[in-house]
Amino acid sequence: MKSEINDAFPPIQSAIDVLEIDIIERFQLIGAVEDARELAEQFRVVERMRKALQLIQRDYLRVWTVVHGKNESEDDAYREKGLRVIRTEVTQGMINQSIMSLTKGVQKGMLKLNEEMVVTLPDPEKTTFTTQVTEPGNKLKDRKHVRIFYEENKVTSGDVAVFRESESGRWLVSLERRPNFDDIEDALDLDELE
Repeated sequence: MKSEINDAFPPIQSAIDVLEIDIIERFQLIGAVEDARELAEQFRVVERMRKALQLIQRDYLRVWTVVHGKNESEDDAYREKGLRVIRTEVTQGMINQSIMSLTKGVQKGMLKLNEEMVVTLPDPEKTTFTTQVTEPGNKLKDRKHVRIFYEENKVTSGDVAVFRESESGRWLVSLERRPNFDDIEDALDLDELE
């Protein structure tokens, strides 16, 4: 079943690509401002379709994982090619207090209390700071950079911060957005496609 649905994604992606190419070609032939506005709106619809497909693919994978018995919490802290990966779901309380709890990593023995971490944020400047995991709450000591991460990435409750060790003691942070079903509904709004 998984491969059947996965096989459906490339043709959908190709159809979106063809629509986009068609709009771009028509854009080059236009003469009237009204035509330009209409094509620009069609282009925005294609972009929303592309975003919807990405969200659907991601959510499909999550559902498939749950249905087929894989416990998602097993992936909160693990090793990948010998290096550690720690995923933590961000709560509203964490955002409000500018804290980042890495309890799953501590519980699974992937991190030790007071362990020094050199962390690089996903901003364009690749901001890097040194911090430790402290008690209580197994949280990062440096709240200033946690706040910067939350604000610059517009983190919301339910998003997942992923700490991926790039070499011993050095960590890259990325963000996995929680599914936003309003975005999917907006992107697939059939009234807009007519």
